[in-house]
Amino acid sequence: MLRSLNAMVDRYLELRKPLTAQIDPWQRARPDPRRPFNDWLALLDARIYLDDRTADGPH
Repeated sequence: MLRSLNAMVDRYLELRKPLTAQIDPWQRARPDPRRPFNDWLALLDARIYLDDRTADGPH
C-alpha cells in the first residue's frame, strides 16, 4: 500500500512542474478584462494530456 501511494505521489510530482509552467500564464490572463482569455484549445489539450498520463492510476 505504501509503495502504491509513493508511486502515485511521484507521478503527480513529475506532472506538476511542467503543467504548472503551462497553466500559470493562463491563470494570470483570465482575470484581465482588457485581454479576455481565448486560448481554450491549449487549456483543453493540457487537460487531455493530464488525463492520459493519470489514466492508469486509481480514480
